[in-house]
Amino acid sequence: MDHTHTVIKEGVLTMKEKMKNVTAFRINLLSLIIFLIFCLLIIRLGYLQIVHGEQFNNEMNQSNVVTVKKPAPRGLIYDSKHRLLVGNKGLKAITYFRLNNSTPDSMLKIAEELTKYISVDTSELKKRDLRDYFAAKYPDRINKRLSGKEKQLQGGELYKAQIKKVSDKDIASLDQKEKSVAILYKKMNSTPEFDTVMIKNNHVTDEEVAKVSEHLQDLPGIDVAMDWERDYKEGTMLKSVFGSVTSEKTGLPRDQKKLLLAKGYALNDRVGKSYLEKGYEDILKGTKEQYELRINKGQLEKSKLKTKGKKGDNLVLTIDIDFQKKLDEIAANALIQRKGKLADRLYISAINPQNGEILGMTGKR
Repeated sequence: MDHTHTVIKEGVLTMKEKMKNVTAFRINLLSLIIFLIFCLLIIRLGYLQIVHGEQFNNEMNQSNVVTVKKPAPRGLIYDSKHRLLVGNKGLKAITYFRLNNSTPDSMLKIAEELTKYISVDTSELKKRDLRDYFAAKYPDRINKRLSGKEKQLQGGELYKAQIKKVSDKDIASLDQKEKSVAILYKKMNSTPEFDTVMIKNNHVTDEEVAKVSEHLQDLPGIDVAMDWERDYKEGTMLKSVFGSVTSEKTGLPRDQKKLLLAKGYALNDRVGKSYLEKGYEDILKGTKEQYELRINKGQLEKSKLKTKGKKGDNLVLTIDIDFQKKLDEIAANALIQRKGKLADRLYISAINPQNGEILGMTGKR
């Protein structure tokens, strides 16, 4: 009985030893494979660095060519006798073009310099905009408030932690001049690389244009240009028929964004938003002016006109503006005569029965 027990015990021990040996062999084999892989990676990296290092360095430093597009004014709208109904009114503007080497610090310095020469509206500043500005302006103060764990964060997570450290007291300490810098910094920082944003295009004075033009060498990316806005020659008459155009700030309408982006529009392009402006967008939109920019080591080396821009095509309506004015007068007088009665509104449409052309339309209430 004892002999049998001894034999079984020795057999169990032998099996355990075999399992240990197999496990040890597998671990050693796996370690050897990992070691060989690391050796191959190091050899490959050294090969690329020594043999092709100069080639890669030259490719990195080669000039890159970037195509930049500038918007063109929309086409005009005329009545049936080619009298202007909707035109474009030129506006003096201050613009900013963002290069690929623009940094928050460089944009902050440009914004601070620019506030010496122009006034800006800060009413649209939000608390988050002021937090972004404060974090960019006073990074050392903010970083001192970070915990040891937060300092280990990187990228977007680090920035979120920094923004949280900007207090309401910090924001309250900002004066009007700093808020002016903040709104300019916001516009510059939110602009994609190789894109242009309108810094100011409303109520730009001749004095502001002169001062900015005089100091352009101290304001990289800043330029003086011309912008436009729709000009309705007959005031509110037919304005609801003409429709409206989006602003650069609103950009592409949300319900048309995917379609328009597929057609080559930019997010901040102005497009027809409703009625005739929207329905005849393909006709009224202009052809963008295209420039080729040669970027060498992050610096703008050369700018070349590739495609000349063209104003949008004009639209001629079947409406006669003199006849339209008579319709408006008829509708207004009719409502006056019916004052106090049940009907409080009146709509009139005049159509040529021979071809269906609309000669005039009006609505009064």
